[in-house]
Amino acid sequence: MIQASTRGDGTIGEDVTANVLQIEEIPQTLTEPISVEVRGEVYMNKANFVALNQQREHDGLATFANPRNAAAGSLRQLDPAVTKARKLSAFLYQAVNPIDQLGVQTQSDLLSRFTQLGLPTNHEMLSFRHNLKPSITLIKRIISVML
Repeated sequence: MIQASTRGDGTIGEDVTANVLQIEEIPQTLTEPISVEVRGEVYMNKANFVALNQQREHDGLATFANPRNAAAGSLRQLDPAVTKARKLSAFLYQAVNPIDQLGVQTQSDLLSRFTQLGLPTNHEMLSFRHNLKPSITLIKRIISVML
């Protein structure tokens, strides 16, 4: 990996390369020697969020309001060891110029190509290639969690 940055203000983001390299799912090299610019999300799963807040509470520190804030704050730490200890996760979902860079034409082909390259993807998305039922099931599950 050459560089990782936040989306920032949409034009200029922060360089968070050292911290992204602390995320277990992010490979330092691809399975093939190609250059590709990708986009994705860094997140903290719920179990790690709960554990982090419990530890912070035990240490007398302020807790995070939600996993999104915890992940964003963890990614922007000055010390990569802090980021590593917070056990962030990531998945990728987009490539810049996917036809030119990867020779793919559909989103499902892109996600499959990412997997071939050793890049993390959201496995929920992979199951929706040819069947609408899993999409409907996932939407219902998300709605039930939100309400």
